[in-house]
Amino acid sequence: MRVLVMMLFLSILFRNALAGEVKSPVVTFDGFLKNVLEHDPYTAAARKRLDAAGFKLRREGSYPELELEIEAEGFSGSGEFHGTGNMELSGGVGKVINSRRIVMSKRKAAQIEVKIAAQEVSLARSSARDSATAAFIEAQCAFLQLDLAKRAQKIADSIAAAVGEKVRAGREADVVLDKAEVGSLLAESGSAAAAVRAGESLREMSRMAGQEIFAVEGANFKRLPEIPGLDSLENFLTNAPALRILELKQSAGAAAVDLAHAEEAPPIQLSAGVSSSRGSGDQALKIAFSMPLANIGSRSAVTSAALSDQAAAACEFQAALAASKNELRCKHAIYREYAALLQKLQYKGLERGRKVYRSVEEGYRLGKYDLMTVLDGSRELMEIESAVINAYQQAVTAAAAIDSLTGHVLHNEIYSDSTTGGRP
Repeated sequence: MRVLVMMLFLSILFRNALAGEVKSPVVTFDGFLKNVLEHDPYTAAARKRLDAAGFKLRREGSYPELELEIEAEGFSGSGEFHGTGNMELSGGVGKVINSRRIVMSKRKAAQIEVKIAAQEVSLARSSARDSATAAFIEAQCAFLQLDLAKRAQKIADSIAAAVGEKVRAGREADVVLDKAEVGSLLAESGSAAAAVRAGESLREMSRMAGQEIFAVEGANFKRLPEIPGLDSLENFLTNAPALRILELKQSAGAAAVDLAHAEEAPPIQLSAGVSSSRGSGDQALKIAFSMPLANIGSRSAVTSAALSDQAAAACEFQAALAASKNELRCKHAIYREYAALLQKLQYKGLERGRKVYRSVEEGYRLGKYDLMTVLDGSRELMEIESAVINAYQQAVTAAAAIDSLTGHVLHNEIYSDSTTGGRP
C-alpha cells in the first residue's frame, strides 16, 4: 500500500513538472535579507568579538588578586651558611593596592568596549543589509530589462513578419525585409544580453543567501516611499552604527584620560607573612612595602597621549558626521529628482509612447507609414520603458542609501510589491 501511494505521488509530481506547474518560490526582500544575515561571515565575526569583549569585561576592572610570596635565604654559601642549617624561610601574601579610581576607570573602559563591539555587530548587519538591498534591486531591474528585451524582440519579429507579407505581395522591396530582419537579430542579441545580466544577479543573490534563488518578487512602480525633509532626517544620522562607534570612541577616550590621571600615582605593594630560621628555630612576622620610583615624565606622557587620542576621536566624529550630512543631501536630491522623473515618465511618456507605436504599426499595415516610422516608434517606446526602469532603480537605490545613513529608521517597503506584476 505504501509503495502504491508513493508511486502515485511521484507520478503526480512528474506530471506537474512536465506541465510547468511546479515553480520555484518567489523570493521576497524580507526572506532574502533574513538568509543573508544568517550567512554573513562579517556579522558572525563581529558577534565573536562581542563575546570576547564580554569576557574581557569580567576580568578588567576587578581588584588585584592576592599574590603568594615564598622566600629562602642563607643557604649553600660559605662558612656558617654552608648547606641549609642556617637557612631562613619566609612566606606570606601580598597585594597591589590600586586606588578605587583606577579600578572604576578600567571597568568603565571595558564597558565601553562592549558597547563598541555591539555597535560593530550592528554595523556588520547594516553593511550586509545594504549589500542585500543593492543585490535585490539589481535583480528586480535586471528581470524588468529582460522582460522589456523579450517584448522588444517580439515586436521586432512582428514587424519583420509584416514586412515579409508586403514583400510577398509585391508592395515592399526585398531590402526593406533585410532591414527588418537585421532589427530582429539585434533585438534577439539584446534579449540574450539581458538574460545574462539577470542570471548574474540571481547567482550573486544565491551566493549571499547561501541557497539557490530562481526568482524575485516584482518591483513597485506605484508606491515609492515618501522621504521626510532633510532637517528631520539629519536628526537620525547618529543612529547609524558607524557614527555610534565614533561617538563611543569619544567616551572611550575620556575613560582613558581618567585612567591615565589615576595612574599618575605609582602603585603600592603591601605584603605580610612569617619568617622562620632553621638554625635557631625562631619565628617572626614579616611586613614589606614597595613602590616604583615615580617617573613623572613618562606618566605625564601617558596622560598627554590619552588626551590627544580623545581629541582625535572627537575630530573623527565631527568629520564623519559632516560627511554623512553631505551624502544625505546628495542622496535626498537624487531621490527627489528620480522619483519625480519616474512619475512623469509613467503617466505621460509611457502612455504617449504606446499610443504612438500602436498608431504607426496599424498605419504601416494600411500603407500610411513606411518601415522607418514603425522602427522609430518601437525604439522610442522601448527607450521610454527602459528609462522608467532606470528611474525606478535610481530612486529606490537613493532611498535605500538614505535608510542606511539614518540607521534604517524609515521602515518603508521600497523594494517589492506583488501587486504590480513586475511591469512599469
